[in-house]
Amino acid sequence: MEQLKCGFAQEKITPEYAGIYLDGYGFRLTPATGVRDDLFVKACAFESAGERFLLLQFDLIGLSEEVYRLVLPQIEALTGLGRGRVALSSIHTHAGPACGVLKELPMNYDYLGWVGEQAGRAGMRAFSRLEPGAFDFRISEHKLTHSHNRRGREPVDRRIFTAPFVTASGKVSGALCSASCHAVINTTYEVSADYLSVLNSSSDDDCPLMFLQGRAADINPHAVENLACDDFIGQLGRELAQPVLDAIASAVPQSGGTGELKLFYDYAAIPMKLYPPESELRASIKGMEERYFSLPYGQPEKHYLFRELRWHRAMLERSLCGVPSEVSVPMQLFTAGRDFAFAFVPFELLTLTGGKLEAMFVSRGFSPERVYILGYCNSVNGYLAPVEEFEFGGYEVSGAAHWYLLPECSEASEPAVLKWFDEKIKSL
Repeated sequence: MEQLKCGFAQEKITPEYAGIYLDGYGFRLTPATGVRDDLFVKACAFESAGERFLLLQFDLIGLSEEVYRLVLPQIEALTGLGRGRVALSSIHTHAGPACGVLKELPMNYDYLGWVGEQAGRAGMRAFSRLEPGAFDFRISEHKLTHSHNRRGREPVDRRIFTAPFVTASGKVSGALCSASCHAVINTTYEVSADYLSVLNSSSDDDCPLMFLQGRAADINPHAVENLACDDFIGQLGRELAQPVLDAIASAVPQSGGTGELKLFYDYAAIPMKLYPPESELRASIKGMEERYFSLPYGQPEKHYLFRELRWHRAMLERSLCGVPSEVSVPMQLFTAGRDFAFAFVPFELLTLTGGKLEAMFVSRGFSPERVYILGYCNSVNGYLAPVEEFEFGGYEVSGAAHWYLLPECSEASEPAVLKWFDEKIKSL
């Protein structure tokens, strides 16, 4: 088998905060007031038998389809890689610059263009640093003890995945890690990578530590009574970072080559819930308009009503124009034989769906520690609600789509995503 080569690099993407709006919370109505900690883009370049692939991690909430199409050409122009050979993963911090997730927030397109440029430059340097070696894939014995499922039900995935890359000379040149937890601790108006800032403090350009967000859409950190925001960020951040540092310190050089690199990428049409009937939409719009116009500017209720108005008007417009109630999303899978697999899901991914995807890979001969099921990848197209959740309803099933100005998930949405990955795994 061909020897795998990898290279790593990172670049800073902290914005000038003046005039920058932060994505993630609907209650923020004014720009950022400062920078709590720096943001980064980190790159891992793969090469084997002439095949190349670039994995990029952004300290951002996620990219809308518009922003994905803005950032990706910047990366392509600098690295020369086609879009099927580049995956964009976001940590989902709720204190990063607006990237189109909350549709009502203004975006700084010059900043986003520069983010793409920095990502491309990190990718170029990562490829210039390619060295033969192998990943030491593990699942840490330590877990995220503060995580809970905010839906009030199981499951909760508290595992921490680690994968230092050990070069042929025995050096760790970078590390991948993954877990499932919403980065929602910092609710201030300061730019921040949230609890992942602790991992960033141990990461540098000589040995970048890349965090790949998993199935976190329904997983929040338990608040700790009387613990200040910064202290909680430190506590949860250390809980995640220490197992990664321990894995690096005890990384074992791996022998042998790697399986053939396989790349799968295409836009898939994912069915969503049919639009409400025209009469129902018009009646809802009329009622909301009456309430909205009666409220003075600046009222929180007026702000939230406008969001609902925009969604109902958008769905009515789509319906009248004959636009299908589906979304076209960039699906992606990257594997090396049965050595490892990275599934890049372009939705906010819930724990149940992540578990189903992992089980599919394990049933086909992959070891769990070598399977990275990642949400918030490439473009993020709202929540992907598991079929089991529809009897309960709620924000994850329907309300979240309104923030994205997208149709709500249907019971056919998750099966369509699972089918796409299942077909690709069967072809390996």
